[in-house]
Amino acid sequence: MSIKPTKEQITAFLAAPTSGPIHMVNLLKFKAKTSSDTSGQASYNKYGENVLKMVQERGGKIVWHGKPMGVLIGDNDADAWDYIVIIPYTAIRQCRLRLKLTGASRAPNAHAKQ
Repeated sequence: MSIKPTKEQITAFLAAPTSGPIHMVNLLKFKAKTSSDTSGQASYNKYGENVLKMVQERGGKIVWHGKPMGVLIGDNDADAWDYIVIIPYTAIRQCRLRLKLTGASRAPNAHAKQ
């Protein structure tokens, strides 16, 4: 499943005057197989290695990643994520830069369920 922000939402986020630290939470649900005949998780892992290098080069880190143990509040099926990644940014501008550099707001998600 892929939840994609609208162009307006990305524009508003990139223009927000917020200062201070933020945490980006990636909620991931993988396809069984991608068009290249690999698993969605394998496809994401390859993508994630490249993004992690870029994040680390800019002083970032992952504070938590893993398979969630379940759903406490929400729909057990719709909200059953395969994997979660949390990345802190000391300032919103770092997150904005990451989104611009990787094209994350526009990138197709070969690994994600639609």
